[in-house]
Amino acid sequence: PLLDGKRQPVLGGPFRQVWAELMPTLENDLRQTLSGTAYLFEDQHFFLPARTGREDGWFTGSWLPLRDATGAASGFMAMFIETTGRVLAE
Repeated sequence: PLLDGKRQPVLGGPFRQVWAELMPTLENDLRQTLSGTAYLFEDQHFFLPARTGREDGWFTGSWLPLRDATGAASGFMAMFIETTGRVLAE
């Protein structure tokens, strides 16, 4: 559902390209993670125009740097859990 309105192929696409509309919100978090520091957020609001049904969503998640053989951050793993239902109920 988060990707329903995306017109370009997204599987395997660069994060910054697939989620271009979120980069004003996420760029600093992504930059921090790629510099080697894990990042955690809770109940962060995102505007998701490609999503079917509801464009606003709240998520809790984390960004973890992935390190290469030298120990340098060379990528990241992101985990998100949608908390919209709970946030709106509260």
